[in-house]
Amino acid sequence: MQNGIGNTDIMASIVGPEKVLTGITYHSIQHLGPNRLRFRRGIKPIQIAPYDGKLNERVQRVGRVFNEAGIDCDVAENIDNVIWQKLLHNAVVNPVSALSGLSCDEMLRDEGLQALMRRLCYEIVEVMRRKGIPIVDEEDPYRPVVGSQKALGPNRPSMWQDLNRGLRTEIDALNGAVVREAEKLGLDAPINFAITCLVHSAERRAMKNREEGKS
Repeated sequence: MQNGIGNTDIMASIVGPEKVLTGITYHSIQHLGPNRLRFRRGIKPIQIAPYDGKLNERVQRVGRVFNEAGIDCDVAENIDNVIWQKLLHNAVVNPVSALSGLSCDEMLRDEGLQALMRRLCYEIVEVMRRKGIPIVDEEDPYRPVVGSQKALGPNRPSMWQDLNRGLRTEIDALNGAVVREAEKLGLDAPINFAITCLVHSAERRAMKNREEGKS
């Protein structure tokens, strides 16, 4: 259930496609300190699907375990479109928050960042359209992303938390993946490329500071 795309491909190449489930969650966790987490329930159930598209009893059993534990879970044959639709939100909101240091409600009040995020969104949407991925709001694809920022309010996404803790981020599975998919389609994704490079630079700096014991 890691954000982005490409993660399950790597797992399937190692353990075999029949042993891999793809998944998506809207729940979030905020690290408050050692042994302290804040859980925020998502607005939709967890969704899981077999990587190889073969929906069997074993997959259904995993879904039942989640539901019996009180965690709503839907099981489907394929959730690739849903993963891309969530990537659109993550790839716009997460890196901009991580690089700017701003929370979601602070970004909403920053006109310059909103202009950047809208262009970043449209660049990803163009890749999605070429791949045949349905767009949730064709009239204004950025509108649902604004809704996500409003829902998150004072929170900062996981990528900001990772950089703040000197950890590797998910940038290669988000904006980096968009760049790779764009290249396959003969498209350019310069904003996503720039965002990926900037986050990698911030990663290296944060990880170096962590190794040196700096805050």
